[in-house]
Amino acid sequence: SVINACGVGVLDSPNTVRVEVVTGLEDPSKLVLVNTYPNPASDFLILEFSHAAPRQVVLYNVSGTALKQVNTSLAKDGMDIRDLVPGTYLLNIKEGEKSKTLRIVKDK
Repeated sequence: SVINACGVGVLDSPNTVRVEVVTGLEDPSKLVLVNTYPNPASDFLILEFSHAAPRQVVLYNVSGTALKQVNTSLAKDGMDIRDLVPGTYLLNIKEGEKSKTLRIVKDK
């Protein structure tokens, strides 16, 4: 028998079981190039991109609820996070077909 997250199954003999470890590597050509700082941040989060282009920036709580959204075409922009409670958030940036999600920490 084989048991995993999908359920229980039976293998007939002979069989080969292949196990692959996924490390989360992403195709760099499909990622938005961005620097975010400071992280952790207390009042403003600075977003510094490699170039100016239209993009959408959305900040989510860990439950997946969108809390803030910024549409920008600037190479450097920011997001006011003073009204957020301290904790961990996810920042998703979309630029055309490219995207990137970052973990952001809001401190006091």
